[in-house]
Amino acid sequence: MERRETSVRTIARYGEHSFAEIFGSPDISNQSEFIKDIISFFPVTSTSDPSVRLSKVRGTTWNAGTNAHADPISHSNTASGLNFDSSNKDPNQTGRGRHGTISPSSSTKTFGQFSATESTTMTSETVKEKGGRMVEVNETLVAILEKELEFDSSRGNLIIGLRMRLGNLLFQFAALIGLALRHHMNPVYTKSLHKLALYFRIKERPLDNNITISMQLNEGVKMGGSDAKIINLKQTKENVELKGYFQCTDYFSGAEAILRSELMFRPDVIKAAQAKMDHIHPGLWKSNVTKIGIHIRRGDFLNLAYQGRTVAPTEYYKKAMQLMLSRHDDCVFIVTGNAKTWATEELSTFGSLFFVDNGLPHEDMYLLSACDHVIVSTGTFSWWVGWLNRGSVVYYDLYPKIGYPLAADFDAKKYYPPHWTPLH
Repeated sequence: MERRETSVRTIARYGEHSFAEIFGSPDISNQSEFIKDIISFFPVTSTSDPSVRLSKVRGTTWNAGTNAHADPISHSNTASGLNFDSSNKDPNQTGRGRHGTISPSSSTKTFGQFSATESTTMTSETVKEKGGRMVEVNETLVAILEKELEFDSSRGNLIIGLRMRLGNLLFQFAALIGLALRHHMNPVYTKSLHKLALYFRIKERPLDNNITISMQLNEGVKMGGSDAKIINLKQTKENVELKGYFQCTDYFSGAEAILRSELMFRPDVIKAAQAKMDHIHPGLWKSNVTKIGIHIRRGDFLNLAYQGRTVAPTEYYKKAMQLMLSRHDDCVFIVTGNAKTWATEELSTFGSLFFVDNGLPHEDMYLLSACDHVIVSTGTFSWWVGWLNRGSVVYYDLYPKIGYPLAADFDAKKYYPPHWTPLH
């Protein structure tokens, strides 16, 4: 990325949960035509019905000159209907991609500067877990979104990324990708956000230290609260920095497919986490038992009760464990968090509990998200454990406490996915 003198408009936004109307309404009717088209053409399928059979697109390949690039998820070179070919000179071509022309097809739909066909190989999978769910990522859609996010010097740059811990960083990353797609901007990493590449297989993108930034606070924007002024930056060519927590799924609505593709854990993280589990109980991780992840967060939230942060109580965990035991056979519970003594005293009567002590956050997140199902606590770390997990998710639904500052900026319907199971 070329180094250049520029300025960045900084929009201060510190409210944790509400969808700041910085970019206008999050409703899909007001999203860019590009996002609306690809969502309707390539729906991401989700279900909680174990009898439903899901369709999945496999094997996306595109060509740039003589170099074939494998599908970003399956890593195969299986031909499909999406084909970018810079050597194609056919006058009947259907469109032009950013890096070349796009091969024509009898069933081609054009998305802005991209085209894709429906001539993909479809397979079906049955959701087997009782009470479970499965999200299938359409790989053709992922390929299109990856192309759209490639750096383009004619567009404005979007920067998001404060120094925060893992859960909040993931919300920032998701918002960066979602808003960049929605408004045709280049996503730019800060150093703190780029650290996610140590744990996940996120794409390399420009860093903000390649730009000389003159930060200017936008006047008139209220810090916190849900009534920030609407600042219409749609398809802007400016460089914009947003600051905040972005704990609302509206920020990345329509970008779920690419997020699931990029938020896959790195092999070294998986290897280290599984080795830790093997040390606790050799062979457990690869066994056929039903693994239920439990995340417990108590310590710091107990000290932040004045803000409205609530700690999931003992009764919640007991009900959640009973629910899992009623749904599944041969359950074992894999517990991470900061309350081993408390959990041992309160929860050990429910069956086999295995504690992961002093784990690194990203390794704990992998272990929990890779379990068959999860019971999550309050907080953003637990939220992402649930979002990354492919089974059923149980959450504590009395967070935050009504009447406290945090609750004024919180909309549960835009925070918790509808297929999660609430308990208290």
